[in-house]
Amino acid sequence: MAKAAFLADGSVVIPVWETQESVTLYRLRGPGHIERVGTIPRPVDLMRVASDGRRVVVSTREFQGDIWLARIERVGH
Repeated sequence: MAKAAFLADGSVVIPVWETQESVTLYRLRGPGHIERVGTIPRPVDLMRVASDGRRVVVSTREFQGDIWLARIERVGH
């Protein structure tokens, strides 16, 4: 799960879950100075931010499942 990241310049990058399927990153530079960095349009498992704030490594997940249908018949009444 992604957590807040403290940067070398004293600012903080905070992930905010806009929906269950997307995370928006905000950078707080000081009181009243909030900057929207961007949105990751997938569920995030892990997030690492470089100490200079220039790079973010994100691990996302995407469920791809199969649906199986079976017809069950009674044998012997």
